[in-house]
Amino acid sequence: MERDSNWVELLIAHFAQDHNHAAAFRLVDSRERLRQHDCRNMNQTRFIFLDTLAEKYAAMPLSRDQGESAGASCILR
Repeated sequence: MERDSNWVELLIAHFAQDHNHAAAFRLVDSRERLRQHDCRNMNQTRFIFLDTLAEKYAAMPLSRDQGESAGASCILR
């Protein structure tokens, strides 16, 4: 799921009750701070990582039993 403003609002709504106590936790941002985050860089980095991972799995040697790359069989299961 791509992280965008809609995703942030869904996250805030899901943890609405917990967020009332956010100040008690050092690593939990306020609702306003969460809304200010720009997720584009994080999305781009994640897409590059996932594309690279998929390429490496697809390039794995063929499995004798299945006639397909071992990586592809792991992904498809």
